[in-house]
Amino acid sequence: TAAAIQRDFLPQSLPSCEGYGMAARAVPCLQVGGDYYDLVSLDAERIGLAVADVSGKGVGAALLMASLRAWLRSELLHGTDLAALGAKLNDFAHESSDIRSFITFFFAELDKETGGLRYVNAGHNPALVFGRDGLVRELPATGLCLGMLAGRPYEIGTAALAPGEILVLYTDGITESRNTGEKEFGVEGLTEAVREDLGKDARTILEGVFRRLAEFTVCAEPFDDRTLVIVKRDAFESAPSV
Repeated sequence: TAAAIQRDFLPQSLPSCEGYGMAARAVPCLQVGGDYYDLVSLDAERIGLAVADVSGKGVGAALLMASLRAWLRSELLHGTDLAALGAKLNDFAHESSDIRSFITFFFAELDKETGGLRYVNAGHNPALVFGRDGLVRELPATGLCLGMLAGRPYEIGTAALAPGEILVLYTDGITESRNTGEKEFGVEGLTEAVREDLGKDARTILEGVFRRLAEFTVCAEPFDDRTLVIVKRDAFESAPSV
């Protein structure tokens, strides 16, 4: 029952975004987990992209994740500034969980026309931007994990998706997955998997990462939730010949 409820918290469909392809998946380690992602239309020009990882597993982590989602959605309705959003979510997480709990959190506003990104990264894995040549740019942390210390400020980071570029958001359940020899898939495994399908659509890239991950881990049991979000900006169409 808890697993079914949690699935309902995740987006049932992705928002329409002309000029971009999007794909996302969350795979809990147990029946319920502490990973979360969201893609939500903010207005006609912007889309919000979120991914988070609550410390711990099971029902407790899932409940904190559900509370985070509700609080985030509420704040987005009020058009809260990104820096203020990070500070409010941090104070909420600090008040709503015990001293051992925290949440890594990444949220970005994507300008659909320009490809511009404004983001807050609260101790989460750096988001990755893949250029058309396969080179990778990281979007690093702009503040501490949510809930660690009350009253913390959060800076706003900026980046951009040029035509044909790919944004990859993920939780550490992807990169820290191990094979039977205790070797980690790592950021290297993730980047190799994305590069293998660089010219393909977002759904194919996502499926390719999970396929490569399954081949790497083989029979090793997962020990953490795995979440992946792919956003690919369409490349310019070539001009018609005269």
